[in-house]
Parts: sequence; C-alpha cells; structure tokens
Amino acid sequence: MGQKTSIQALKTKSKYVKISIPAYFMFFDFEKQYSEYDSPCLREPKSPHPYWNITVDLDSHKVLEWTDDFGELTLNAKICDQGTYTLLDSNRNEFYTIKGYVPNCFLPEKDGFGDYLSLHINKDGFVTNWYKNPDFKEFESNGFSPIPITDIKDIRKFVYDFVRPLSQKIASGIQKTEGLTFEWHEVHNELSVKQDELTDCYPIWDDTQYDRDKDLELHIPKIKSVRIDYYGRRGIGYRQRLTNINLFTDITLNETGYYIKVLNKHCAYTDLPDLETQNDIYEVFRKEFSNAVHGDNEYVTKLLK
Repeated sequence: MGQKTSIQALKTKSKYVKISIPAYFMFFDFEKQYSEYDSPCLREPKSPHPYWNITVDLDSHKVLEWTDDFGELTLNAKICDQGTYTLLDSNRNEFYTIKGYVPNCFLPEKDGFGDYLSLHINKDGFVTNWYKNPDFKEFESNGFSPIPITDIKDIRKFVYDFVRPLSQKIASGIQKTEGLTFEWHEVHNELSVKQDELTDCYPIWDDTQYDRDKDLELHIPKIKSVRIDYYGRRGIGYRQRLTNINLFTDITLNETGYYIKVLNKHCAYTDLPDLETQNDIYEVFRKEFSNAVHGDNEYVTKLLK
C-alpha cells in the first residue's frame, strides 16, 4: 500500500527522521553505563525485545528526545533488515518509510552496506557524525508514502493481522498481571463509519464475518475507525470489589494513515502498525486495568484516549 515520491519532493518535505531499531542488536558506549534494557530512548524496556527510538532534526541534527542527564553516546549497531526509518514533515507527521536494511546513504556510516548504523551523540543531543548532505535515493527506491485504505482486503488485513491479535493479547494478558480474573470477559471489535462515535457499526465476531456480511463490503470506503472494547463481569480474586470493568479505545483511519488515540501516534499506511505499537497499546490497557483493580469503584467504564 503506497506510492513513490521523487528525491526532490522528499528533500523539500522532510524535516525529521525517526529511527527505530531493536535494542538487542546494539553496542552501547555511553558516557554513563547502560545496558540494552535500561538505555535512554527505549520503548518497552521491560520487553524481551525492546526497541530503541529517536527522532533527529534534519537541519540541526539534534535528537529531540535527548536530555542533559543522558550524557554522550557512541552507538554501533548491526541491524541488517530489522530497522524502520521514517521521514516526518514540519508537523512531525509520518509520510515516508523504509522497513528493512539501513539506508546508509542517508544514515551513517557510508560503508555500512545496509547492515550497520553508527551514531555519535554528544551530551547536548547533537549527532556529530551526521552527513552534511544526506542522500534520499534509498528512500526513493525502497520507501513508500501513505495512501488511504479503501479496499476490503486492506481492512481485513488490518483487522485480522493487527487488531485481532492485539485484542487477544489484551484478553489473555491484563488479568494475569493483577491476580484478578472475571467470571466472564471478552474483547469486542467493531468498525464504524464515524470517527468519534460508534454509529452504523459492524461487529467483528470471527474470521468468517466478511464472507457472511456482504453488506459490509459496500461500506468499506466509509469506514473511519475501529474500536477495541474490553469487558469483564463479576471479578474473582483477592480484590473482589471490582465487579465490572469496561475499557475501550478507537483507532482512526484517516486520509493519511492510522491515528492511535491512546498513543497520540500517527502511522502511515505503508504497512500495519508494528509489534512495538501493539505492545504500547496493550500496556495502556494493562495500566488502566491495574488502576481499576486498586481503586475503590465496583464499576469502571472508561474511554482510553
């Protein structure tokens, strides 16, 4: 899902680049001592496979997430084809992405052969070995720009390859974290033609839904959001006062990509949101569940946004 953009257009529009790489491929040499599990700029640091994420200003070469207490960093990582590199516009909206080998004509070092990334970040957060004139040719040849989802097979892929696995993770995981289970619980998914309210909804019950509901295909071009809705009834466990809980959130499908409200994150239609994003959404549900378990209310209903 995507269309090509010329090098000149990429240069004109690009103001930042976001780098996301697996931390377990990295070799850190911080001024301070960190491991791959407590390094600054990690997402999901407690995950067995955390990712390291930074956003670099293409004019100043400043890492936006850097703070004074991080100190200096020399990073050398053999990433091969496991990274994601995304160009952002002046409003920090994602608009062009490479998933795979390191674009070494754009990111140091030039002799990295697509396998290696090397960054020297000083204590003020500036990348001192950034190229004076980065070459966008690998983005032109290997990247994709977002286009809207309008086809039924794209909605099916989004729902069954991202939303449903995420929902199953939520359903099976969050109760275990607090030692509380429910007599009955499940996660619903619904498609809506509205972005802010669930009207004209189409429930997604199982993998045969699209085969049975021929009417849904007529509405695919109008689908604006997907709701993830966790519901549990009659709590059982050491905190029995929580008897009902309903946590839900929406993922909006707009003209340029996915907008995930709970993360305040835009994802381009270059591909499905990645596993890291899935884990981040799960973590929001888990934390809200934990708050509810340790709270004083028997009934909790909350829209996560």
